[in-house]
Amino acid sequence: MRDLNIATTDAPSMEPMQLSPFEALFLNTLECLKVRDSDHHIYSHTELWQLLAVSSKQADEFALKYAAYFYYRTRGWTVKSGIKFGADFLLYSKGGPSNSHAQYSVIVRRQDTRGTVDESWQYMFALSRVCSQVRKALIVCYVDRPTAKNAGGIHENEEATVPDLTEFQISEFLIERFNPNRK
Repeated sequence: MRDLNIATTDAPSMEPMQLSPFEALFLNTLECLKVRDSDHHIYSHTELWQLLAVSSKQADEFALKYAAYFYYRTRGWTVKSGIKFGADFLLYSKGGPSNSHAQYSVIVRRQDTRGTVDESWQYMFALSRVCSQVRKALIVCYVDRPTAKNAGGIHENEEATVPDLTEFQISEFLIERFNPNRK
């Protein structure tokens, strides 16, 4: 990997780039990004996972959402934060947000909550309505967590371990609100 060698005089004219923790971890996995701290220590992939999973305060949820993020990125989608629309992620087709609007809003849920009403019907209705108003379809992405030792979460007296993403199972459900006025 090559450093960009950007002169400090050029830095003020550059557009700032902000990566989500999921984007940074994904690019680090591909060895396209090195993350350094203020002392110029370069984080290994395992150290970066531990830093991000622990700082998220919900390491198990971080692992599930990263598994979903990884799933969509490896299928060619550009994945961005969906917080503006009440979702976990937005999916953009090739070209990303600079060329088109997101086609899908994604909420990530544990597989073991499938079939239960973990959110109220009012929440799902409201989310569906928001998606409809902004012309996005809603995907409920269920992530089946592997056994605890490979799950990448934090257990008592352990550090966060990098999960084996091949052991996560993903299932998706597309929810579209019926609108009789839409053509």
